[in-house]
Amino acid sequence: MLEEVRYDNMFSFKYSARPNTPSLAMPTRFGRKKSQRLRILQEKQREIQSEHNAKLVNTTFDVLVSGKSRRENHWSGHTFVTES
Repeated sequence: MLEEVRYDNMFSFKYSARPNTPSLAMPTRFGRKKSQRLRILQEKQREIQSEHNAKLVNTTFDVLVSGKSRRENHWSGHTFVTES
């Protein structure tokens, strides 16, 4: 699906049991396999994201600055990019 959809980015993580939830009572399974699958997924997403970003080199965009970044001397903002 990732190959077909080609997301700009994604948030992916291994699910882990949380206190006071039914998952806490579930046996831990597939730890190594889960990590391996996540690693493969994230590597593929990085490749797709790099391809998307490479197409934007030397392009200028209007940016809506939304505020100061958590990083010192940086600002946060948003733009909308469409591929043609």
